[in-house]
Amino acid sequence: METKPKPEVGGRWSIEREAFNLEQIHILERIAVGAPLKEVLERIVLLIEQQGDGLGSILLLDREQGRVVHGAAPNLPGEFSRAIEGAHIGPQAGSCGTAAYRGERVIVRDIETHPYWKDYRQFALPHGLRACWSSPIFSPAREVLGTFAVYYPEPREPKEDELHWVDSATHLAAIAIMKNQGELALRRSEARYRQILETTHEGVISLDIDAKVKFANRRAGEMLGYGSSELLGRNVSELLDPSERRKVEAMLARRRRGMSDQYEVHMRTREGRDLWVIIASSAVVDESGEVAGMLGMLTDITHRKQTEIVLGRSEAELRTMFESAAIGMALVDPITRPVKCNPALEKFLAYSAAELGQTTLLELTHSDDCSRFWRKSACWTWVNTIPFKLKLAFIRRPGNMLGRGSRSLRSACRTGQRRTPWLWSRTFARARGSRKKSAPPSGFAR
Repeated sequence: METKPKPEVGGRWSIEREAFNLEQIHILERIAVGAPLKEVLERIVLLIEQQGDGLGSILLLDREQGRVVHGAAPNLPGEFSRAIEGAHIGPQAGSCGTAAYRGERVIVRDIETHPYWKDYRQFALPHGLRACWSSPIFSPAREVLGTFAVYYPEPREPKEDELHWVDSATHLAAIAIMKNQGELALRRSEARYRQILETTHEGVISLDIDAKVKFANRRAGEMLGYGSSELLGRNVSELLDPSERRKVEAMLARRRRGMSDQYEVHMRTREGRDLWVIIASSAVVDESGEVAGMLGMLTDITHRKQTEIVLGRSEAELRTMFESAAIGMALVDPITRPVKCNPALEKFLAYSAAELGQTTLLELTHSDDCSRFWRKSACWTWVNTIPFKLKLAFIRRPGNMLGRGSRSLRSACRTGQRRTPWLWSRTFARARGSRKKSAPPSGFAR
């Protein structure tokens, strides 16, 4: 980038060249500290203008639109700059549009007569602009980023030193433009990801290596009852139900070893309410590959957990009712084999649950009632989903019948289920001697 000055008489370096190189260093320092692109490009143009009587201009290439847009031209007439703003690049699009299109330097000695300027000379000549040469500004990948042009008030071609100055200027401009483009791309990417994080229905929390919150999206704050900024700096243990802290500490230890996982965690909101979440977490590593924290996505499953708790209580209550009921109850499969029996049924039929599991209700039904039982059971097994009542006589050990009392055998069948609950009234324990006794089913002890 440094321009090699020619030695002067006596072997002294040109003071002007030293100043040129020093200003390049100052410009690089401004780029490094993040100075605005407009400021940096204007300083580059002014640096070149100080070397002669030309007027400089930097145009930036909009690659998608195929147009050049204003970058810096502090001393060009504003009317001219506005006239060429947004001009399309092409094979005969002035000096800058042609240089951007061809990717090579374009020298126009006389704007008034050169064919490249036939569509633009009416903008330049009224302002005394007669000569223009333009050089492409390249990225390291040789992509055109823009152009650097110098205008002169008389027809002429560039001198060797002037071309060296422009080469230095395009290099500086490329550094500034590439840095600016990288920052813009990063900001757009961050904005895009932040929008995703802020609009997702899942909570997202980032922790540092000490388990303190570094980032929390809006949804995470809503779930926990905090503003997103209020969560920053809090240790995650403050957000947990006390019973979960040891489990989460073990989880964090696994994250520090770089492991990913998914698990349920019981948390507490700001108001102290229960919050159950599924956390899908993974380790976050720094530039050196070391684990620097953890990223977790929180899915609220509180409603599901509360439903499970209620169902669990209901199931426990039903189990207690089933086991302690005074009426006989059984859960049977499609062929009426008891899958589960309560103690009252075992007592009524005088068989153990294991023995009842080896037969079917049809086999325990008195022969006089088998056909009615079969027809009815066939209906609820395959077609009918409406509960029904049926009076039957059953065989109990060692062959005494449970008579048809004033209460009924009842059944219920639900759609899609192949097991059906059956209930017996206590009045069935009354023996009926009016019928001929039947033998117990095969395989049963007398």
